[in-house]
Amino acid sequence: MRSDGGKLSFALVFLLEKWYGDVVTAQGGGAGAIIYAARLRWGPLRAGYGATLIFGDSPHTSSTVRGVALPRLETDLATWHNEALGADATWCRDADPIESCLADGPNGAIQWTCHMPRAVARVRIGDATFHGLGYLEHVVLTIPPAKLPFREGALRWGRYLSPRHALVWIAWTGRDAEPRQWTWLDGVAQAGVEQLDGGHRLVLHECRPIRDQPLLATIGVPLPKLARRLAGTLDAAREHKRVSRATLVNGAGPVDEGWVIHEEVLW
Repeated sequence: MRSDGGKLSFALVFLLEKWYGDVVTAQGGGAGAIIYAARLRWGPLRAGYGATLIFGDSPHTSSTVRGVALPRLETDLATWHNEALGADATWCRDADPIESCLADGPNGAIQWTCHMPRAVARVRIGDATFHGLGYLEHVVLTIPPAKLPFREGALRWGRYLSPRHALVWIAWTGRDAEPRQWTWLDGVAQAGVEQLDGGHRLVLHECRPIRDQPLLATIGVPLPKLARRLAGTLDAAREHKRVSRATLVNGAGPVDEGWVIHEEVLW
C-alpha cells in the first residue's frame, strides 16, 4: 500500500506462472495436441487454469479451473496430469534447455525457460493419444498486462522440430517499446529467423490454422470483472495459432523437414 497526496492506493502484486507443452505426430498430416497449465496471483485474485487443444481434421479445445497442477519436472522427464480434462502427458528431453530473461525493469520481469526445445512426447487426451516430437516451456511473468512491452503491438512465437534440429523464436513490437527478437537454433543464439548460421533459412508449407479468436477467449472460462478491467488492452488482443510443415534449407538445398507450431498475438 502507498500514499499519494493523502490518498491511499494499493499496488496489486501480479504473478503468472504459465506452462506450454505440445506434440506433433510424424504421421497424420500434422495432427497433435497442446497443453496449457497456469497459476495466477493478482492482488486478491488466485486462480489456476488448465487447457488442452487437439488439432488435426477439426481442432477441439477443453479447459478447466478444477484440480489444476503444474507439470512436474525431474531431470530429463516432465509429466502432467489433469483428471478434469482426462489428460496425461510426458516429455523426455532430447535437447538441452534454453533460458532467457526477456524483460526486466521497474514494472516487473518476463523469465522464459524452454525446458525441452525438443523432446520425445506422448500426450493422451480422452480417447486420443499422440506420439511424436514435442516441446515444453515455462514462463514466469511479474509484469501486469497493462504494462507489457508488446501491448498495442504484436507478439510472435514459434518452434520448428525435426529429428536433427530444433529452432525457437520469440519477437515483439509495441507502441512504447523497441522491437525485440530472440532466436535459437539447436540451442545457439541466432541473429534472427531469416539470418540463421550456415546460411540456413526456414521455409513453411501447408500452413493450417488451429486457433483464431480473442486471446482472453482462449482461456475458455469467465474472468472476474476485476481481472478484465485490470487486463486493459489485453482484452482486445487476438490470437492466431497455426501448424505448418516446414523445410530447413541452405544454399545447397533442403537440409531436413519437420513441423512448426507458430502464433501471432495482435492488438
